[in-house]
This record gives sequence, structure tokens and C-alpha cells, in this order.
Amino acid sequence: TDNFVKPGNVEGGFHWYRANLSPAAKGWEPRDYTPTHIPTLVLWGEGDTCVIINWSDLAAQFYLDLKYIPVRNAGHFLMRESPDIFNKEVATFLRA
Repeated sequence: TDNFVKPGNVEGGFHWYRANLSPAAKGWEPRDYTPTHIPTLVLWGEGDTCVIINWSDLAAQFYLDLKYIPVRNAGHFLMRESPDIFNKEVATFLRA
């Protein structure tokens, strides 16, 4: 994560949001995507105010092998807020 705190590096991430979440960006419809059987792990911080939990029902329609793990006492940056849980769950998922 040290790379992200170098001067100017965070700006690129913000540009992505500006480009894709602006009124000029093309919206998407669920029919635009084909469901995948690729194993997918979602760790969601229960305190996340950027990504709301309501999306998880929609995600399950497209990620057919979805493992969803809510993480208490964590928000959007749960890898920093709950690193032990994050590391354990990601390592377990990758070993499977």
C-alpha cells in the first residue's frame, strides 16, 4: 500500500471515479453482463458508506460462485481497519 501514498498516486484513482460516475458516463444495465462461475470473494466492511449492502443481491446474480463475508468494525478500507481478518480470509480463499 505504500505505493498509493506516494505523491500523485491517489489522484489516478479519483480520476477513475470522476470518469465513470459522472453524468456523462454511460450507465449499465444488468443485461449487459454475463454471469461468471469464477470464484469471487467479497469482504464488505459493515460500516462502509461508499458501497451499500443492497448491491450484494445483485452481485450474486452475476458472480455465481460468490463468497460474501461481512466484516464488523470496518468500513470501506477494511484491509487497513481489520488487516488480520482481511489477510486471513484472502489467504484462505486463494488457497482453496
